[in-house]
Amino acid sequence: MNLIQHPHILTGKDLGRQSYVSRTCSDRGWLTMPSLKLGPGGSARSYTANEFIFSGDKKWIGRVYTTIRMTS
Repeated sequence: MNLIQHPHILTGKDLGRQSYVSRTCSDRGWLTMPSLKLGPGGSARSYTANEFIFSGDKKWIGRVYTTIRMTS
């Protein structure tokens, strides 16, 4: 399957998300299967000493995770 056409990727795009390779891909590079890194907050704040999410990100988490889970 073309990963760009994977249901989870398409659902994320339908929700207005953009796909890109994050500088914090971490352990995904070791996986031998398709994977998706998804989380709240800005990628630039990931893995920093003052990493945080805004309270509004909590709504995003519930909406996006639930919608993508339903495509499984």
